[in-house]
Amino acid sequence: MIANILLDIIAKILKITQKLQIPIMFMGGIATSIWAEPRATYDIDGVVDVIDMEKFLKELSKEGFTYDKNKPIKLIQNLPFITLGYSIKGYEVYVDLFLSKTKYVKESLIKKQEVNVSGITIPVISPDDLILYKLLAGRNRDIEDVRQILSICKDRLDMKYIKKWASELGVMPFLNDEISSLEILGNIEE
Repeated sequence: MIANILLDIIAKILKITQKLQIPIMFMGGIATSIWAEPRATYDIDGVVDVIDMEKFLKELSKEGFTYDKNKPIKLIQNLPFITLGYSIKGYEVYVDLFLSKTKYVKESLIKKQEVNVSGITIPVISPDDLILYKLLAGRNRDIEDVRQILSICKDRLDMKYIKKWASELGVMPFLNDEISSLEILGNIEE
């Protein structure tokens, strides 16, 4: 049931971003369930490249999304984002949309991939970039996700790209730890 609710909310967000021609991709637990073993998630995470924030927020409000009207843009680890709320079928679902402001985030948006989930075409972060985002977050759950993505997607990963950005983003030691802990990755090293 929660999966259907999340898909309904994603469809609403996609309708708005397509109307306003805003690049978007989804990541977090949704993308992890696509690139690794499916797992429960109760929120939606994404990245948007918004030029006219006022117009975007107005469209979100029209569709029933709520947000902090006093200070819609917050910072976490120096990354700007908006938290949206959406009530549906007795559930309150939260959506964190990070704003594309850095060279790396903009490049990851370009590399997004389209995936069909239950008849909805969803732009999701590439497995390469999902690894990097999760290494940046660094929580235990994220590190477990990194191991799964490395293991399951090993034949499709661009390790040269991942290592380049891991070095620039300061997470290379964490990437090296995860690669060395997974014996199956010996064949995908550069």
